[in-house]
Amino acid sequence: MELAPTRPAMTVYLGAYLFVLAATAAPAAPAIGPGDIRCPGCALTGQKAAPAAFDESQIEFVANPVPSFNDGQTFRVNVLARVLNRAPLVLEILDSRHQLLDRNLQIVAEDPDNGRDPATCGGPERISAVDLASKPVVSTLALNDIVSGAIMMRRDERMPNAVLAGTPILTGVRKVFARTRFFHATPIPAHCVNRSGRLIVLDGPEEGESTIVYNDGAIYHRNVANVTFTRERLSAAELSDLLRAFRATHFNAIADVFPETRPDSRPSLTLIGARYQRVLIDDDDPRVGPVLKRLNAIAARATSRAKYILKRGGMMSLDVRTWPYPAIDLERFVDPAIRLAAATPETWRQRVPDDFLRSLPVEAAASERSGTDSNRAVYFSQAGKLFRVARPSTCTARSCSFRDLNAARVTEPAATDPVIAVSSGRLWPRHMSTRLREVPDSGLTISKQEYDRHKAVYLPLLKQRTVGASYIDDGMLYSDVRICQIDAGADDTCDVRPSWPSARK
Repeated sequence: MELAPTRPAMTVYLGAYLFVLAATAAPAAPAIGPGDIRCPGCALTGQKAAPAAFDESQIEFVANPVPSFNDGQTFRVNVLARVLNRAPLVLEILDSRHQLLDRNLQIVAEDPDNGRDPATCGGPERISAVDLASKPVVSTLALNDIVSGAIMMRRDERMPNAVLAGTPILTGVRKVFARTRFFHATPIPAHCVNRSGRLIVLDGPEEGESTIVYNDGAIYHRNVANVTFTRERLSAAELSDLLRAFRATHFNAIADVFPETRPDSRPSLTLIGARYQRVLIDDDDPRVGPVLKRLNAIAARATSRAKYILKRGGMMSLDVRTWPYPAIDLERFVDPAIRLAAATPETWRQRVPDDFLRSLPVEAAASERSGTDSNRAVYFSQAGKLFRVARPSTCTARSCSFRDLNAARVTEPAATDPVIAVSSGRLWPRHMSTRLREVPDSGLTISKQEYDRHKAVYLPLLKQRTVGASYIDDGMLYSDVRICQIDAGADDTCDVRPSWPSARK
């Protein structure tokens, strides 16, 4: 059994915690009550309500679940949630609060993360197991009911002392009949939660890509680089037009697919109007074309005021040396399948001389960024081509053969290259209008037109902005090259991390 999300994946975070019902919340926090979450305009979609029958086979009911502990401690997180579907049981968590407990269930720490539990950021969650005592309540739940409850880690008897080995189970489910305060005055983090409830969710083809429209018209968009945008909102007229698009596509007639018990990364479109309806889709799915067109326009609108900032770390002159071992053809050597094959030439199996081994850069991005590797700018030329040959950190003197080394051909990044090799470096493309030497300490703002023109280069940098990449431009090696996308009015969180101590020019 799993407590399993759609995307972004949450189960790995929730698996560490024991959830139970909270008694009270801070007096200053707002409250929620029955009927607060609703979609007055959802009749425009033509969507029909879910069947009234309760299919208990969709939920595992467990009598007297035993919690799991680790070193005499466990977690519980107080939660308030919106009911999206009864069976399978699907919830939308609106707020949560952690507690660390000892074996006697006495509180050791109260809300240590101040509500920043990833559970609060989650979308529709399928609850696969519920304690048997909660069955009478669960069997009567309906869309938009507000519930509190406890999700505990049920002990795995094969590993009784490991919390993470347990499986989540919902217990102590209670339906909220009166106004109940949230645990926190405002949603934390603010960009993850809108307490008016999700109305439409489009999960894109790439992991993490999502566009959400809330019942109050608010927009949340997360792009393929996991950058979020929350400042745009639909007017009442725009929201009504979007809802009518669902009727035009006969969305109600498309079969529902509930979240899996494991994180499900397939593209999907979800409407939570008269019922929870999730539909698996393909790119430009003709069944829902008008809806996808509008949602793609909403995503473009969400990012329309964002700016792109190109940044880099330190730079130093490239140290290009002639490859001293002509018996090793680096053009073939760069292919691990050839280098590590059983038929590898004997010369490739020989031990690397100690002096040469010590002259190679270490294959570790962290040492490159921190400047601790004095050989970081060492590259090799052979037959007019440029290569980087590095030694893994595990490759030491008297135990390292040539074929244990890692090699990469240094070229311009290809449009089909989804990941930039941080350790090898790439040639900054000649067609780029911006040269890296022009990028100041504060970064260089580039236009959206410039970004779109060179998206094949910039998008991988945007995806890897927390790691950065090495680039070679005009005979200089630049560390930590990356690009950030920052929404209008938002703080600049794209500061370059400590890099090489060399002077910038």
